[in-house]
Amino acid sequence: MSNFIQVIIIVEAYPNYQAERRFIPYFAMHEFEALLFSDVAVLGDFLSIKLEEVKKIIDECGSPEQINNKRETAPSKRLDTLKLKGSFRKTTEGITIAEKIGIDKMLEYCPLFDAWLKMIRSNNFEHLTKGVNLLNEVKHDNQTQNLHT
Repeated sequence: MSNFIQVIIIVEAYPNYQAERRFIPYFAMHEFEALLFSDVAVLGDFLSIKLEEVKKIIDECGSPEQINNKRETAPSKRLDTLKLKGSFRKTTEGITIAEKIGIDKMLEYCPLFDAWLKMIRSNNFEHLTKGVNLLNEVKHDNQTQNLHT
């Protein structure tokens, strides 16, 4: 089931709560650590990782949001492997790195994250309303068709 259909199901389940305006999901392709690959210099410097190694990962995957070929190559696993001393600590190091990188840099290199945040900032949720209306039309057509068979 697509993420869009899941949103429509939730919106329909809560018709009296304006879910099409209040429920604004962000479905990250993988995990939070992918956003940290938005700034090679900050990530490399903070974790003492060679910049070439970080750049190679991004080049192989295409963008920070696409880093995750399999369970062993998820962004957090890659950071564990790259970090020379100890394992990567998501809740402390991850937050500090994210603050150093800044939201603008993440948005520049992570188009899905950027689109989601733009939607929130603009208060433009028309696509959800249109999707719910479309789904209702399809259901109505199916019900009408079932009556005639």
